[in-house]
Amino acid sequence: MKYRSPFLVSLALISGMACSAGPAAAQLANSAWPKHQHDLQNTGRSNTLSGPIGPNPHIRWTYRSRGGERRAAVTVAPDGTLVVPNGRHPISGHDPATGDMLWNSKQHGEIWTVIDRSQPAISADGHIYFGERGNNLWSFSPPATIDWRYKVRADGDVETPPTVGPDGTIYMASDALSSGWFFAMNPDGTVKWKCITGGATHNVSPALSPDGGTVYVTTGARILVAVDTATGVETWRTILSPGGTGNRHSNFSPVVAPDGTIYVANLHGVSAVEPVQGTRLWEARFSSTQFLSPPALGADGTLYVGGSGAPSRFYALDPTDGSVIWSHRMTDPGRFKNTPAIIDSGGHVFVGFATKFYAFDGDGDGAGNSQVLWTLDIGLTIESGLTLAADGLLVGGAGRDLIAIGD
Repeated sequence: MKYRSPFLVSLALISGMACSAGPAAAQLANSAWPKHQHDLQNTGRSNTLSGPIGPNPHIRWTYRSRGGERRAAVTVAPDGTLVVPNGRHPISGHDPATGDMLWNSKQHGEIWTVIDRSQPAISADGHIYFGERGNNLWSFSPPATIDWRYKVRADGDVETPPTVGPDGTIYMASDALSSGWFFAMNPDGTVKWKCITGGATHNVSPALSPDGGTVYVTTGARILVAVDTATGVETWRTILSPGGTGNRHSNFSPVVAPDGTIYVANLHGVSAVEPVQGTRLWEARFSSTQFLSPPALGADGTLYVGGSGAPSRFYALDPTDGSVIWSHRMTDPGRFKNTPAIIDSGGHVFVGFATKFYAFDGDGDGAGNSQVLWTLDIGLTIESGLTLAADGLLVGGAGRDLIAIGD
């Protein structure tokens, strides 16, 4: 389908800001799901893999962690291994066919602290980058090699899912006593640049512009900041809400469209922002509804996002103005909190809510209503996002359990 765009970036802007790529080994892995929300723009969409579309999906296997609750989603290594955030393990590798643990980082020395919501990111040569509550960003090569660690001073919990740029730069943020430190790290663990965004940064994965020249991050759960990737100089900032920051468990990661438009969901609504000056194009608000997870971006530009309220609803929004294409009323009590939707190559949308996983037809029923393909109640409260781990294989977590779903 043709991409529906609220903002068209000129050809001159695209050609004038193109960045050069580094060695292939330093780039983001070309795996099924190498980072938070799949790609450098946080779209939450796979263009190659199909999810289980039912009508009667089943649980293929479960794995119960001994390392604590799972609050970050799974990523996938180049060889297909599931890289699982595991609380105090803090990460482990699992066979996608059986769920069996293949390796565990805690078995190999000094990585002992708690990974919280920092979903790992993986480079093409297999380095795994993740943050943790001991104020460190780690580079780990399984099964047993610690490449390096960088310690953030001033009590700098690293709860952000890192992003690996085309040249191998690792982007991550830290709370650092609510000052909001934002880092670009070289692949060898040295600091390329750092800047201070001026607000707490939790559970936010930085997103890159399509040309790689700008990186976006939210801070204080209400401000979108644009930073030049070459210099670390802030180019603009936009206040998206006047106040009210939610809490550290919510996820306010920015999402970037092919034309450069940035979409951000925060406590008060969903906003579209143009990339040149940071001007807000529109904001969608719904009465008594909070947005505690980022949207996913369909191939045709449709935004899919859960709104928490009484009742909670799942929305498909038009990217041109934020109007509702269709919505689904959730019948169970609960919130879409740190549980972004994901999209497969056929436009099917998957999301976790309360104790259930849902699959929707991305187009709805054509009359402004949702079309549910299936639901699956796992009996546990879902606190993290889903991953398309292989064709037809959906992996999610709840509490200490890792759960694989297929047709």
